[in-house]
Amino acid sequence: MIRPIITFRYAPALDNHCRLLSGTLWKTEYGQIMGEKPYPSVDFLRELSISREKIWGEKAVEVIQKLTELLGFQFTEKEILVYTVGFGQAHSDPVIIPSNFNEWEFINVVTHELIHRLLTFNTSNFNEDVVSPRLFPDESPTTAIHVVVNALLQFVYINVLDEPKRLEWDKEKSSDSYKKAWNIVDKEGYMHIIEMVKAPHTARP
Repeated sequence: MIRPIITFRYAPALDNHCRLLSGTLWKTEYGQIMGEKPYPSVDFLRELSISREKIWGEKAVEVIQKLTELLGFQFTEKEILVYTVGFGQAHSDPVIIPSNFNEWEFINVVTHELIHRLLTFNTSNFNEDVVSPRLFPDESPTTAIHVVVNALLQFVYINVLDEPKRLEWDKEKSSDSYKKAWNIVDKEGYMHIIEMVKAPHTARP
């Protein structure tokens, strides 16, 4: 079994890019979320990376083991770098988690992005960019991909972490395509969707 090492890192070059954007893109598109908060200092972000590695380390083994056991395939990566930046959006390739999530919210966000990694870099023939739209052909690619991601998130929140409040938070903060994906998960059932993922990836059951 390949259980990747999750390494949290502050990347100055990447953060500088986000810092430059913070004066324009962030204030115009995300200012309603962050308000007028100053961009975090380098020292703060370095310490945050260290703190996050400790926080995630308490959850990592169980979350990754349960997900891979459930799906029946493994990560192909031996190490996954998770970069900390000041402001911005979370991403999965590379994995970027901005500082605007508190310790509790951070667990949800990093789990979300690592699920994307598992559904892309794995020992099966599953690639979320290809398979998820086949399973949900009437939905946009973003919605189709996040139906699967959200089903797995719900499994983690309910069956692994036993924290239903995480599910509530995720649904409340979702918008547009992400919210529609949650509606589909609620309608079809998260375990049913997971079984679809585990089935041959050629057509919707």
